[in-house]
Amino acid sequence: MKFNYTLLVLILILAACGSTDFDCPELELNVGDSCELIFEDRDTILMGVVSPECLCSRVADCPDLGLDVGARCEFISPDADGPLPGLVNRDCECQLVDIADLDCPDRRGNIGDPCRYQNDAGTWLEGEIKEDCSCQG
Repeated sequence: MKFNYTLLVLILILAACGSTDFDCPELELNVGDSCELIFEDRDTILMGVVSPECLCSRVADCPDLGLDVGARCEFISPDADGPLPGLVNRDCECQLVDIADLDCPDRRGNIGDPCRYQNDAGTWLEGEIKEDCSCQG
């Protein structure tokens, strides 16, 4: 008796497509799916990902580092005795930075770099460091 593998694969695909089973039924999402974190007290919505515990968790700009662009990080140099101060760059790499060399050392960034700021309602927004070192959208 010859078995038809094509038919079996087709049946499995159709069964999977019609399935309404979720890893997290209360969210109607699966682990690893995108989700929204809503902070009503701050009128803020951030994107997250569903964790194995079925929680919507915020995802950093650079998930491999667990940090956002512009965050402080420890730069590891083979020439140094220990980690040196650095900042996460747009390529999600910890870059050695002399804070004194930045356009806006208090913001830990340069003019044109991304930044976050709070508006009058307390909502966090994405912006850009301006000539006066303020962060504006």
